[in-house]
Amino acid sequence: MKKVVLITGATSGLGLNMAQKLSRNHYIVYASGRNISTHKDLPNLKFIYLDVTKEDVIKSAVDLIISEQGRIDMLINSAGIGIAAAIEEIDTQLVKEAFDINYMGIIRMVQYVIPPMRRAGGGKIINIGSIAGRVGLPFQGIYSSTKFAVEGLSEALRIELKPFGIHVVIIEPGNYRTNVSKNRTIIEPHSDSPYRKRLTNFFELLNKNITKGRKADYVGELILRIAHKKKPRFRYSTGRFYEIITPAIRFFMPSKLFHKILTYFYRI
Repeated sequence: MKKVVLITGATSGLGLNMAQKLSRNHYIVYASGRNISTHKDLPNLKFIYLDVTKEDVIKSAVDLIISEQGRIDMLINSAGIGIAAAIEEIDTQLVKEAFDINYMGIIRMVQYVIPPMRRAGGGKIINIGSIAGRVGLPFQGIYSSTKFAVEGLSEALRIELKPFGIHVVIIEPGNYRTNVSKNRTIIEPHSDSPYRKRLTNFFELLNKNITKGRKADYVGELILRIAHKKKPRFRYSTGRFYEIITPAIRFFMPSKLFHKILTYFYRI
């Protein structure tokens, strides 16, 4: 029997790559997002409208899948947005939006998916975190904050849901070559901003890191391996070597030195 997968934020970027990879490997995939008009359904791959900020829409999407398939074996929470700016200069409404999508969106999704998953005897919930969820990155402080919150949420869920046979996993990607910029809000500094020079350097490096990132296929392959595992581990970090080791080395050096390294790396 084919496993049924629901993926949020699956109309572009890593989410779309994961949906395509799983559907080609005999999973029934419901790829969801807010912009599905340009996508056509394929064998094992169906695009459905879903906005993780709207509970009624989430309920309708979950009810649709249950009515068609009878269960949801795996939920992948991939929907998210990024913000790049100096914290001092961010509109707090954008901060609320980031938390509403990146963090509250996951809570809304699991609250509707856990009950049918528990009734079915188990399943997997995979949350897409970030290396930025373990290291507070300069000029990405709001994004980092949302991903730090996802880390804590995922760990708590892992323990709460284990007795029901539901395995919670968090994946921490580094930079990958995707159209991530379409889901990232960049706040350009005003002409007399005290951050102007540093932000200019940061934005240049940010774009360069994305173009030099690994292929999105690596994450798709990782998702496939996790899907096949009966007992996946809690955390999977993926990316270039320095991205993977950065969260670990911070605990083996003084904060002052670690912050100097980040400052040097980001040229700020």
